[in-house]
Amino acid sequence: MDCKWKILFLGDAMCHDEQRELAYSNGSYNFDSSFSNLKDLFSEHDYVACNMESPICDPPYMGFPKFNTPVEFADSLMDIGANIFFLANNHINDRGEAGIESTINKLTTDYTKGGVDKSKIYTLGAFGNNIGNKYIIINDVAILNYTNILNNKEVGGNIDINLIEDDMMSISQDIADVKGKGAKYIIVYIHWGKEYERYHSKEQRKLAEMLVNCGVNCIIGGHPHVIEDYEFINNVPVFYSLGNFISSQPEDFRTESVGISMEFDGAFLMNINCIPFRTECDDKKYFTKVIN
Repeated sequence: MDCKWKILFLGDAMCHDEQRELAYSNGSYNFDSSFSNLKDLFSEHDYVACNMESPICDPPYMGFPKFNTPVEFADSLMDIGANIFFLANNHINDRGEAGIESTINKLTTDYTKGGVDKSKIYTLGAFGNNIGNKYIIINDVAILNYTNILNNKEVGGNIDINLIEDDMMSISQDIADVKGKGAKYIIVYIHWGKEYERYHSKEQRKLAEMLVNCGVNCIIGGHPHVIEDYEFINNVPVFYSLGNFISSQPEDFRTESVGISMEFDGAFLMNINCIPFRTECDDKKYFTKVIN
């Protein structure tokens, strides 16, 4: 039986003050024009996953350093096919436990506008109170999301964030769990590294080796906000940082990112391709497009 499917992994989705201000008109926010160039590309994939580098709560909104983003930012991504949001990152706890719960609910259940079946939207990396996911398994492919960086380390008693610890016990147990549930290929999307460094650090390499030794088949990273190098460790592809999928950071290398498109037949990886993106700005919007 044919079970071919595709997933596209994107970099850091950020909403700074400048983006939000340009998206505001007539009393509401609309970010559709930020992503309209990508509709055809997204439609070629069954799943589109990105790092949501901000809580999504009620106003007041804010960019760096303590983010809070309008849900319309995510809605515009969902409208063109984004359906997996990674929440294990250094900013997810900027608004505390209530902010994490709000983020998960606004992404997956709260009604905002038509056209999106939110029952088919997944969040990973932060979970609790019967919301969110520790991991997901699609066609025997497990996808897990972790961070080893948190700006606010006081999470609270009802919500957990997937953190990678030095002894790797938690991820070892998670991998054993997904294998017990039939996973045959394991992807980890991890928040790590040093901001604006274009090459991976010794710490990232050491952690990647540990993940490979735990049985991970592919590693995809974010947080440095620039594209970092990639390599294979024991035939496991390691993409150390995909860069900023969208932001208003104008500095060199921060406007470019790469997407990782993976085609599977069941749990068998058939193809893997890199897709280059660039964020640009005109007088009306920040927008991301594929670089030809």
